[in-house]
Amino acid sequence: MRCAACRHENRTGAKFCEQCGSSLAGQCAQCGAELPAQARFCSECGNPVGASPSGLQPSSSSGALSRPVPHAGDRRQTAVLFADISGYTRLCAEMDAEQVQALLARFYGVVDSIIIAYGGHVLDHAGDAVTGVFGAPRAHGNDIERAVRAGLEMHRAALQLADHAGRPLRLHIGIASGEVVAATIQTGAEPKYSVTGDAVNLAARLDALSAAGETLVTETVYRAVSHLVDADSAGDLVVKGFAAPIAAWRLHALKSTASEPRSFVGRQAELRQLSEAIETVREARSGVAIYLRGEAGIGKSRLVEELRARAERRGYACHIGHVLDFGVARGQSAVPSVLRSVLRVGSAGDEAAVRTALLAALARGLVTPGEEPFIADQLDLEQGAESRSLFDAMDMPTRTRRAAEAVSALLQRSALHQPQLLVIEDIHWASPDLLRLLSQLAIAVTAAPAVLVMTSRIEGDPLDRLWRAATHGSPLMTIDIGPLRPDEARMLAAEVIEASSQSAMHCVDRAEGNPLFLVQLLRNARESRASEVPASIQSLVLARMDRMSPRDKQALQAASVIGKRFSLPAVRALAGDGQYECDALLAGDLVRPQNGDYVFAHALIQEGVYASLLNTRKRELHLQAASWFGAAELVLRAEHLDRAGHADAAAAYVTAAQDLVQRHRYEPAARLLERAAQLPAAGSVKCAAALLIGEVLREQARTEESLAAFKQALELADDDVQRCHAWIGIAYAYRIRSEVELALEAVDRAEAIAAPRQLALECSRLLHMRGNLFFAQGKAEACRQEHEAALLYAQQAESAECEAQALSGLGDAQYALGRMLTALEYFRRCVELCEREGLLRLEIPNRAMVGHCLCYANELDSAIGQLQRAAHAASSSCLTQNEIFVQESLGMIAVASGQLDLAEPALVRSLELARSAGSRRYAHTDLYLLGLVRIAQGRGDEAGAFLTEALALARETGMGFMGPAILGAVALAAKNREERESALGEGEALLRGTCVSHCHLFFYRDAIDATLRAGDWSEALRYGSALETFVQPEPLPWARLIVARCRLLAAFGSDGPHDRIVRELQQLREHVSSVNLGSALPGIDAALASCAA
Repeated sequence: MRCAACRHENRTGAKFCEQCGSSLAGQCAQCGAELPAQARFCSECGNPVGASPSGLQPSSSSGALSRPVPHAGDRRQTAVLFADISGYTRLCAEMDAEQVQALLARFYGVVDSIIIAYGGHVLDHAGDAVTGVFGAPRAHGNDIERAVRAGLEMHRAALQLADHAGRPLRLHIGIASGEVVAATIQTGAEPKYSVTGDAVNLAARLDALSAAGETLVTETVYRAVSHLVDADSAGDLVVKGFAAPIAAWRLHALKSTASEPRSFVGRQAELRQLSEAIETVREARSGVAIYLRGEAGIGKSRLVEELRARAERRGYACHIGHVLDFGVARGQSAVPSVLRSVLRVGSAGDEAAVRTALLAALARGLVTPGEEPFIADQLDLEQGAESRSLFDAMDMPTRTRRAAEAVSALLQRSALHQPQLLVIEDIHWASPDLLRLLSQLAIAVTAAPAVLVMTSRIEGDPLDRLWRAATHGSPLMTIDIGPLRPDEARMLAAEVIEASSQSAMHCVDRAEGNPLFLVQLLRNARESRASEVPASIQSLVLARMDRMSPRDKQALQAASVIGKRFSLPAVRALAGDGQYECDALLAGDLVRPQNGDYVFAHALIQEGVYASLLNTRKRELHLQAASWFGAAELVLRAEHLDRAGHADAAAAYVTAAQDLVQRHRYEPAARLLERAAQLPAAGSVKCAAALLIGEVLREQARTEESLAAFKQALELADDDVQRCHAWIGIAYAYRIRSEVELALEAVDRAEAIAAPRQLALECSRLLHMRGNLFFAQGKAEACRQEHEAALLYAQQAESAECEAQALSGLGDAQYALGRMLTALEYFRRCVELCEREGLLRLEIPNRAMVGHCLCYANELDSAIGQLQRAAHAASSSCLTQNEIFVQESLGMIAVASGQLDLAEPALVRSLELARSAGSRRYAHTDLYLLGLVRIAQGRGDEAGAFLTEALALARETGMGFMGPAILGAVALAAKNREERESALGEGEALLRGTCVSHCHLFFYRDAIDATLRAGDWSEALRYGSALETFVQPEPLPWARLIVARCRLLAAFGSDGPHDRIVRELQQLREHVSSVNLGSALPGIDAALASCAA
């Protein structure tokens, strides 16, 4: 038998086409009833079936537009749809006639196919107008719904059609329903199928009244589909040809959920607990977290549905997110779904709509500017350059914490306007990141009228002791849901079939109180009338699938391969059916609509359908799915290749992980890489996975594991480039562990590979790392040489990041040599490059170094300005290490300028962060500077305590970085000569070894003041000369002023207040004041005050 849709010749007796799945049944020409192929008479109207004009005709419901058979006419309830192109007259004026014809041909092809796909019939084409009727010549029982769905689909399809100028087409559509007379009119050689009646005229008038992109429908149409669509009233319209105004509605889209929930049976105790909880929260304005646990299919979701309905009646705003273990596309996971709901974005809202909603939330104060990037990231929106720079600069724990804080704050502020109910279902599949977020939300709801509900299977319960500890004792109401009681199960059965029947009682017994099992068993029994019922959900699902049309069965199996959640386009692609709709699956309660997509009614249904596929078919469909998702969903592509057993699966996981790493999603990247490591793959792929694992572990501060991963990558590498990258990773790990010699050895091994092959990027990174290692060893000149070479390679590789690192390294090298003004230029160049390229993580510390160098140029006001700017950026980006350094630097320059009220809070903050982070080097510098603050305040005992602790830490971590400077301050605070001389002697001895340049500068400055205070003029002059000698290669304005002050005060002390000395002291004071070097003023002021006395 030949298929009317695709013309494939099928075997005799086939009910559906073996090629495309279309029905092979015929239709009675008189009444339109569907008939089997062997029928001789119509079972509905009794007319004979034969070769006469009234004989059996192929069904066209799934095929191309076919010519209707002659029809005597009848009255039918139909829905009539009119559609035309907005601005068609203007288009005709702008286009050539041939262009218009071509456009109309494409337009007719699209809208005709949509009408036919939804079971309608194309009545007429007139100019740019198309008329379709639903319910004639064949009725389906839901013809109004079909017309509405077809109209909405036409709008979407028209946007894919463009006119001559590339503008998408927009349509006017009108839909009316009512009784019509349908008949085949004999006019000339070709008969014409026609319908007449008010519905036809009214649909045409509504079409004329609709705006571009709009669908207007009558009140009758709206009432029939109100449970399916989002719409608003267009008011009472005056319509030509109709005496009374016509009530019309403007359709927008299909609702995200359309199915009516079943009656709620049982669970009264649990529901009473939940109802009391939401009422208490609403009245007390203080929330609670609720945890519903139970086995699969036990009724957690149905209980949540009932709770949601009750909460909405009590004025709650309700938001639901589902955690899925497979088949989750971007923006569809639990948190983005909930956030979209909180921001009031419709299910069909695209990225632009989400961004608009986020901006509105900013304007309403629901989200602060500081929280916006984190909410945008949780919504999977693309970040702007500034936000991306901020995220690149943050470490993973900071991003996770800030995201949780932002989501919690949004929830709390939203709850101030309306009580909130947040539901996260199936958290047994939740990631560690999501569980951490939920722990913070559990805390947040206690401070607002909000309820957090989480559901989980008992097996794999993720809310362990550690999770509960993370909620800091916040209340958690846990409800374990057990099976329905037999009487409750019988009540549920009564909704489906006669509860007292033997079949129903058998289903109740076999379901053992599981509502999902019971409902599916009952539906199966009702549909099949079989005496036997399947013994498991899998066999139950198979029994129902066997009664489906091949087309629906194929689509359901395709959906099961995609995952528990699937989109209609994906199913169409995998099933090879571009016009497929899920109506039969929805009617059978196998799937449910959700936020524009579909989900299986239960995970076990999906698993049962998936298990029905042969392994070869699974592999084929997974490969199709991988191809369909492609680059748009790299994780899903990799998962499907994995399930297909494809050789490229491991490489796909690595590619997906690389994408996640670039977006700082380290935990999910690590999980993908773990899976990649388990799969068979070429050595190069396994090495790439190990290299990326090492990088991820390094970002997670898991240095030991990172080192092990890079060593494994070295063993797996099958080419020199991969070996080079492995050695680079090993060198980074040793550097973090302060194992300088091992790090240098690894750098040498990597360079031996990179240099001969002119791998410019790798060479730049290696030379930069070696320069930093030399800096740590105090090898300033060697450090400089390495960074100069690194800069050349960075420019060759055109890498802004490597160039910035090299410039920073050159600045460090000059700083280590005491050439602060040269260093200043390098740091400035680095900052300018970082600003231009958005390299915030590098910009912050280098801006602080600009501040340090400006201090030595006697530009202290500019220095403080740079540091305050850096401090703001460090705080905003939550970069702890950067903030420690910047606050310490700000405190240091503020001490030099004599602004103790600015210095002290900055140093206290830096010390607090340093101790929390275990950074002893920063801690001993902060303590040293706080000691200087206390000396300046005249609080010697407190200064001594700070300096004693600073010196002890310096001895533990190495005296070369700040030891001599601390000893200079100890001498300054000394209470006796022996203590002073001991400190100065040890400091000088250290300076003869390897020390950072600021040790010389700070030690000599404080040694000068210590000896001046002691009246040891010759020693003061000696230290002044030593400072002058140290900076001789590149004289510093700051050092010149310190030395001049030293010599004048020594002369004043030894020779007395001669007029020349006093005059020069007064001039010096003016100079010191003009450059804001406030720390140098007290000694000068004391000398001048003694003259006045």
